[in-house]
Amino acid sequence: MIPNAGGSFNGYYYIPASDEANLQGGYTYTYDVTVSEHGTLHVTVAPPIAGWTDNGEGNSGTAYNEVIDLNNPVTTINDDGKYLLTGSGQNVTLNITGGNPTVIIRNLRLSNGCIHIIGSTPEIRVEGTGNYIMGGVNPPIWLDGDNANVLVTGTGITGSKLNLLTGPDHPNAAIGTKGSSNGNKEDYRCGNIVLSNFTLTAETQAMAGGSGAAIGTGGGEGNRKCGNITLTDAQLIATPGAGAASIGFGCAPSGTNMTGTTYEMGDIVLTNSTIASEIKQGWNGIYPAHIGGGSVMAGSYTIGVICFNTDKSRERFFQDFTGGTKGNDEVVVGFPNGNEWHYITWIVTKYTEITWGMVPTL
Repeated sequence: MIPNAGGSFNGYYYIPASDEANLQGGYTYTYDVTVSEHGTLHVTVAPPIAGWTDNGEGNSGTAYNEVIDLNNPVTTINDDGKYLLTGSGQNVTLNITGGNPTVIIRNLRLSNGCIHIIGSTPEIRVEGTGNYIMGGVNPPIWLDGDNANVLVTGTGITGSKLNLLTGPDHPNAAIGTKGSSNGNKEDYRCGNIVLSNFTLTAETQAMAGGSGAAIGTGGGEGNRKCGNITLTDAQLIATPGAGAASIGFGCAPSGTNMTGTTYEMGDIVLTNSTIASEIKQGWNGIYPAHIGGGSVMAGSYTIGVICFNTDKSRERFFQDFTGGTKGNDEVVVGFPNGNEWHYITWIVTKYTEITWGMVPTL
């Protein structure tokens, strides 16, 4: 019943055609109903959305419009649809060039593969615990340009897990920008990275030409820029290559002339998240920060606010930070300013801590 202008109610009904009412389990059906100002009823039927699953939870699955074909080496998405990325494959690149699509990763095993985000803000939903992407020439999740952003979500740190590994001989980030190798000086930039409600294991491989951060920028020579990095209700297990941060900047080759280069990064905000970070000494003999800067400085170097929102003490939060000397050569959180490493103020929700001191000059 629908009220009319006079305050009374008119009743409308619709009898679907025989081929429009064959409702089946595992599908959703959409009917668009319009009542005109003249009192006529118009009903259109949208195509069903295939692939609904309930994940054993009942009415809680994720529907998708299309399954990405892993036998196709290049697939491009430029709309707001929902896509499923599942199964095993090699040498596959998924280009996301427009729109704000949703890509569901479910039981994925992808070698020499890449999700390449160019001018979009997709949501990547991680379903299940057996998901793996190993990059090749490119990062496993490559944000390519200032307008390339990503939101990676899941259903919780125990039920949603994703493993990312960079390919050998390329100093890329696991999530973030590409790196440059073989003495090249390409500039690489990316937008914002938001991770929530899943477990990410990210490892980047070291090489003499530099290393990429687990989350943030690739390494090598040239300018680097990354937007804001936000982790909420997430778990990160990060093993970056030599001289690179777990969250932040990659590392350029030792002895590189960085005069005139610029490293830029927005805010790094960690909320109710846990981190295990294992850093490695750079080729120049200096350790990177776990969160913040790599061991080779650019000519100009900026990072926004680094903020921790947690109910843990500083010692408890950093208990799984390893790989450094545990002395003054290891910077837990910080960035280089001039010739000195600067620590960041520890900000928590239930504790008041100190501003950390300095470490020796580079």
